[in-house]
Amino acid sequence: MKLNYLGSSLIAITLIWGHTQPVDAAVAVLFGGAKYSAKIMKECLKVPLPPQLKAACLVLDPAPVPSIEEIGFEIKYDPSKIRIIPERSGFLCELSSNGDCPPVPLVDSGQLINLGDPRENTNFNLYVTSDTVTLYHDLRNNPTPPIDREFNFFGLAFEPLVDFNQISESDFVQQVNSPAQFCTVSGERTTCGVPVPEPSTILGSLVAAIGAASTLKRKLKPSQSPDKETTKID
Repeated sequence: MKLNYLGSSLIAITLIWGHTQPVDAAVAVLFGGAKYSAKIMKECLKVPLPPQLKAACLVLDPAPVPSIEEIGFEIKYDPSKIRIIPERSGFLCELSSNGDCPPVPLVDSGQLINLGDPRENTNFNLYVTSDTVTLYHDLRNNPTPPIDREFNFFGLAFEPLVDFNQISESDFVQQVNSPAQFCTVSGERTTCGVPVPEPSTILGSLVAAIGAASTLKRKLKPSQSPDKETTKID
């Protein structure tokens, strides 16, 4: 795989598999609301690392779902304590073509996992800026089968810049009200298990409250963000 660097502003990563055209990560519904269980693990990767690099993982676990068509997250992190390693991050369980599917809950006791490629014929964008990580995974060409158990879907690799014991899940703050943090299950916008109110219902109340519902009619297009540098892996 070859890295092509574009732009010159904030650091960002776009990783695209399965299609020759960049994914249009437009989200048709306006609101997020997903909240994933999260677990940090120390030295969790099976893949050999350079001797000087110590990679930990933040592993995310959504609720059981009928079938995932789209999923995303947006996480704020503390750059004084954490450096994200996007090239070591990857997918797990039914959202991966070759990643492991470790049991839930994870036990951080020397358990190593393989963070794999995304599910075949799917696309994803992973953006990393100075303090934010955003993922969008489009599985509409190959949705997952129904998942009736707790499972892990993504592992975010990071290098601790302080002693690992000084880092906790609270250093990764999920942006649950961001439109980037969501899950679409069989065509229905959900929080991965719990339906999200229809946008029309929410907008109706906002019109009365602020008279500016039109400002909310926007789409999330992470691949077109103007202030981020992009790396594409072919």
